Amino acid sequence: MVTGGVKHIGNDTYNASLRLTFADEYIILVILTYINNESLEYRYHTKAILQHTRNSPFDLPVSPGLSPQGYLRYCTQEESGTAPGRWVECGSIPGIERCGQWQLDPVYDFDQIHGFHWLPYFCQLHHYSNDEIKKCFAKQGWSELVFTGDSHMRYRTYHWVTRLHGSCHGCIKTHVKMVFDKIPRIEWVFDARGTRWPLTFSNISVPYEIYVHPRTRRSMFSKELPSSVFSGKLFLMNFGHWLLRESTKTAFMTEKLRSFLEAIREMNHSEETPKRFLWVNTVSLPWREDRAMVEWLENPSPSRVAQLNGVTDAALGNGGVQIVDAFQISNSRIGATHDQTHYAKRMERGDCGGVVENAISNVIANALCNYHTW
Repeated sequence: MVTGGVKHIGNDTYNASLRLTFADEYIILVILTYINNESLEYRYHTKAILQHTRNSPFDLPVSPGLSPQGYLRYCTQEESGTAPGRWVECGSIPGIERCGQWQLDPVYDFDQIHGFHWLPYFCQLHHYSNDEIKKCFAKQGWSELVFTGDSHMRYRTYHWVTRLHGSCHGCIKTHVKMVFDKIPRIEWVFDARGTRWPLTFSNISVPYEIYVHPRTRRSMFSKELPSSVFSGKLFLMNFGHWLLRESTKTAFMTEKLRSFLEAIREMNHSEETPKRFLWVNTVSLPWREDRAMVEWLENPSPSRVAQLNGVTDAALGNGGVQIVDAFQISNSRIGATHDQTHYAKRMERGDCGGVVENAISNVIANALCNYHTW
């Protein structure tokens, strides 16, 4: 399982790069998808244009090489969220910390690939226990957590309720709001397109909303955040997949991010103790051709999600919001969704998790709590 990237050079020429973990023989399959002049795919699944490149697939032998410098040290807070990495089999690299409790239970491996953990190339991550996270949050004074976004953030909330409260028996599907009143208090607020943040502040101009599909629930996007959100100390946020279904205009996305970032700054205005904001970027998903997706626009392809993340990461990161790259963690395990969409699942035993979501939560814990080496 690898990470990589592709850049368009010009004249239908692309530069692709891969980072491979182990010396071995690999088979590479290269598929081109149609890209329009907005650099985003825009089509229905039934009209998808896929084309194998010449001589693909091809073999790629990789010889042993030197280990990256410093890969045994622990990642800093900044590196924890964005350092390039890959999925590595537990115990396969000497000197790397053993897998934690969330990697050892095969019930979370929805793709049936068991015993792997997410590991950056140039540093390692501590596997935080639930108790260690609670101690960290208490030390930082993060007594109230707020999650905002779409259903991916809702399931992420369920997972964090499990980690911090021990179970998620009260996690029921709702599109508006949920509150978990144990310590730390956890609040989930629906904001699938980032609209409600700027609508909360009357002095922020909001870009005109684009509703491509008539079934879009407009009223749910056009209400300000509840007043309870203002007492939050730590905010975990994302919106992406709904935006990609509705619009391909990068100018519109940039304007929306502008208003969203203004709202974050306004939330911190006149605060003696600044609030902490974390942007968990949009996860990669497998393409779907079932009726639910075809009747809307396509479920965004990985390349299209990567384009959006490039825009959002730059805008919010330059605005001082810490980024956690959930896309690269999910992109090489897109088979690990339990319903073709979500990487976490509510279990009958009362918990909520999934191999990819568990890895994302551990990266978040390192990004927030890793003040020292272990």
